[in-house]
Amino acid sequence: PYLRSGKYTMKPRKSIFNIIVGDAKFEVEFAEFLDAAIDVKSFFKNDIQLKYSIDYIKEDGSIGRYHPDFYLTLNNGDRWVVETKGAEEVNAQRKIQRLKVWCEDATLSQGVKWDCLYVRQENWNKLKNFPNSFDEIIKIFEVSKIKETQ
Repeated sequence: PYLRSGKYTMKPRKSIFNIIVGDAKFEVEFAEFLDAAIDVKSFFKNDIQLKYSIDYIKEDGSIGRYHPDFYLTLNNGDRWVVETKGAEEVNAQRKIQRLKVWCEDATLSQGVKWDCLYVRQENWNKLKNFPNSFDEIIKIFEVSKIKETQ
């Protein structure tokens, strides 16, 4: 990732945009992974300017607006929404639970499979052998999610 004006950037090949900008270095590192993954057809890094948001109920009961980090399409046509997270915040699990419901609803209404994945930076940094496909990441982070809840 390149650092420009306090933001990390990269020039992707598989994104619908010609530059990826992230608030955190981890977001851009994940974008680089998606760009190199053999089973990712296309992706984009979401941000507040794109207005792709999901409403959810915050811990305090108020309505919040959540902007998931990445939307991607795999070569097999499946669609994924990925949330990357450095530090865990109070509402993180509420956002992810709402995102799961959003994916179920999108799958039913569009007839295209949508799913989501939550990638925490601390778990990403523990990877010893860096995968070359998104499918491998799904397997790794589904297993880590199970271990965290036990």
